[in-house]
Amino acid sequence: MVKMTRAKWANTAIAITGLCVLAIVIQGAALDENSGLDKAIPIQTTTISRGNFETLVNLEGTVGYLSQVPCMIPLTGQVEQVYVAQGDTVLKNTPLFRLNCDTETALLEKAYQQKAQKAAPELKGESQLAWAAYTEKEDGLLDEKIAELEQAIALKTIRAANDGQVTDLAAYEGSYLTVGSIGAVVCGKERAVSILAVQKDAARIKKGMKVRLYEGESLVGSGLVTGVGTLMADQTTGLMAAKVTVAVQGDTELPVGAKVKAQVVLFAKEDVLVVPGDSVDGENQLWQVYENRVFPLAQSVLQLNEAQAWVENGLEGMAIALLPSGNFKAGQKVKEVGK
Repeated sequence: MVKMTRAKWANTAIAITGLCVLAIVIQGAALDENSGLDKAIPIQTTTISRGNFETLVNLEGTVGYLSQVPCMIPLTGQVEQVYVAQGDTVLKNTPLFRLNCDTETALLEKAYQQKAQKAAPELKGESQLAWAAYTEKEDGLLDEKIAELEQAIALKTIRAANDGQVTDLAAYEGSYLTVGSIGAVVCGKERAVSILAVQKDAARIKKGMKVRLYEGESLVGSGLVTGVGTLMADQTTGLMAAKVTVAVQGDTELPVGAKVKAQVVLFAKEDVLVVPGDSVDGENQLWQVYENRVFPLAQSVLQLNEAQAWVENGLEGMAIALLPSGNFKAGQKVKEVGK
């Protein structure tokens, strides 16, 4: 048996004491860590529910006409008579105004007289046949001339190309209009909203998307995107922007020139699981509350907008934590406080 000196016993006792102290320190650290999870964080909660999910872009626009058909002047001339006034509602083919056609009318009257005054001479045999052939040819030429004059007179009566309202009436009695100029514009009854969308918004807007129209906070109509124009530099802001046209659906009391808010629905999904947007953390996941502790629901968010998230990997009615200022840890103890 080996005998230990008093000095060795003392050193051994010191070593054992040190190991005990170290064990106590390690255990205390573990307890401190666990106590961090056990310290309840005050939170508010929400639940996963069923609802509709939408991604929106909010823009502003001006109410105008969906269709605007200009009445082009086919022949240069002076306006002799105007049949409508600015703002009149007309049907397709309604006469709007007429250019002076005195020259054509006089030539037409003369042609009618020539045709009526022709009398066949008393001829026989070959002479009669020759006269008949000559007369047939002359009558054909005269008929062509009459048709041309009648067409010229008809062209000088400018008619509406569509049903609608007369706007931009440039013709008045005595005014002189040149070929190719616009004498009036007939706008269809249907309204449209014209929007100038900056590049990032215009790139997301597609033909056929639904649009809600607001005056202030009041919903005043709806429509569909019918076109997205080419990007151009806006003269006011210098930004690249495109004209977006929205056809207003149904009857509307929106006056032409009114300013409205246009809410374009970029994406919509009905009857899906949704939660408020402030329950989604920076890693795009939710935190489930179970028995006063929180646990992450990984890969649970499909899409997120400003107000809500469309989620999967969850159940309707499941309790979800609204995020506090700090980050959660899995298993963190929480306590719900009043909303």
